[in-house]
Amino acid sequence: MLIRFIKFIRDSAPERFKPILWTSAGAGVLEALVVAAIGMGVGEFSQTRTVPVRPLLLFLVSGLGYYFLFRKSMMESLLVANDEVERRIAEVADRLRSISYEAFSSIEQSKIYSVLLGNHDMVMEAARFLGSFIAGGFMIALSFLYAATISPSAAIFLFGIFAGMALAFAGMEKTLVASFRKRAQKEDAFFASLKDIVLGFVELKMNQAKSDAILRDRIMKLGDEYFRARLETDAYQVRSTAFYMSFAFVPVGAIVFSLGEMLNLSGGQVAELSTLAMFAVTPVLGLCLFFPTAARAVMILEQIEEFSNFLAERCDRDAGPAEPPKFDRIAVKDLRFTYPAVEGQTPFSIAVPEFELHRGELVILRGSNGTGKSTFMRVFAGLLKAQQGTIAVNDIPVSVLGYSSYRRLFSIVFTDFYLFDGIYGEKVDPARCEHYLKALGLLGKVSIGPDGRFSTTDLSSGQRKRLAVISALLENRSILLFDEVAADFDHYFREYFYEKLLPELKAEGRTILAISHDDRYFDVADRVVSMEEGHMRVWRDRKTDE
Repeated sequence: MLIRFIKFIRDSAPERFKPILWTSAGAGVLEALVVAAIGMGVGEFSQTRTVPVRPLLLFLVSGLGYYFLFRKSMMESLLVANDEVERRIAEVADRLRSISYEAFSSIEQSKIYSVLLGNHDMVMEAARFLGSFIAGGFMIALSFLYAATISPSAAIFLFGIFAGMALAFAGMEKTLVASFRKRAQKEDAFFASLKDIVLGFVELKMNQAKSDAILRDRIMKLGDEYFRARLETDAYQVRSTAFYMSFAFVPVGAIVFSLGEMLNLSGGQVAELSTLAMFAVTPVLGLCLFFPTAARAVMILEQIEEFSNFLAERCDRDAGPAEPPKFDRIAVKDLRFTYPAVEGQTPFSIAVPEFELHRGELVILRGSNGTGKSTFMRVFAGLLKAQQGTIAVNDIPVSVLGYSSYRRLFSIVFTDFYLFDGIYGEKVDPARCEHYLKALGLLGKVSIGPDGRFSTTDLSSGQRKRLAVISALLENRSILLFDEVAADFDHYFREYFYEKLLPELKAEGRTILAISHDDRYFDVADRVVSMEEGHMRVWRDRKTDE
């Protein structure tokens, strides 16, 4: 995991990695000189009983240089990690908006939030430790060389102790990584369960038995599994840290209580080697703290990369920008769409032998709930792609025009609409904004700034739906798709929507396809088509009726 994190920093910015490496190495050399100065000072003071001037100067110069180099190394590592995480998150966001609607619908929202809003600070924390790790490695290597000048045999003995520690450390790596992975899985499941409280608050508030069962059987159960996995990981880290902290005493104890006599070392040599060993242990202990952080950072980076690759494989290959095609007529022929099969259920499908929408028409789509109206509208809008049949604009198949270009014909307001905080991607006309706000009863409640931003979206459900309609109208697209838009309106605004607004839009040359159950207003439509059990038929056509 340590090597993989270093590779992450190196591969993220190859041209910036060398300065990080060299400044960290320089910091390690200076740290070793600080230790050497202390050792020399101890040896000289034990003989002369006076302040050792040369070791003191070496200590001050090396210490000051270490401060500046180590700070630069740590800051540069942090900047590289921050830039790379930002780039990867931006890449995920870009790919997420580019995948097909079917692929997006299949992704659990908690997975998206886990990747986009995960604990990215852990990557920054590991980056801060990186300079210390590299500097510590150089410091340890130079410490062994310095120890060899004091006593080659003692240096070999110390090297054996540290090598044994490294082997023990490597043996514990797999267990810790596996523990982190298990914890991450439990964490995702637990956090996903919490949405039941957030999104289902009203339902739980109205049903205490359901609320208790959700808490007991789902949230607490998954929470218990998560916190147990977390405790197991933390306990393993505690044992590892305690082991390596205790190890700090071994080299010094070996020198003082064993090597001095075994190798016939002088008091000054024992003092220098003991001081050296104590300082050499410090970066090793830093490594112990760095490893779990680096392991978690690598897991977070792998999670982002895996999800990004998952999205890349499902990107809509026709997702690039394009101009909308010229539109006079859209014709649907022998269209069939079937949802993916779910175990134990018969997959729902729709079949539309023929349907046409002409420029300037107002068509209403009626039918009972669950008959496929919304599915057809999503297929017609190019969100879902039919397995059979064709959709053609002016006799040119959408597969030839490109779905991205085709979708630019439409502005939509579905039942599960999302209200943004303003109009994006369009220049707003203040006069039209005021006209629609006044017409739909929102003037004085909401204002639209020159930049298209709404003054507020804290509105009732009906008011939010009306503001969503205004957003769609201000996009200036050729075709408007409305799915049960007026269902949340009161009597006045429902009547205004059907008898005033839709005819006004039609008179402007807009083309409208609206799903509706309000049969009292069907007279405003040029045609009314009906969906029954996934099949479409003409219910009423003003031209043929006349």
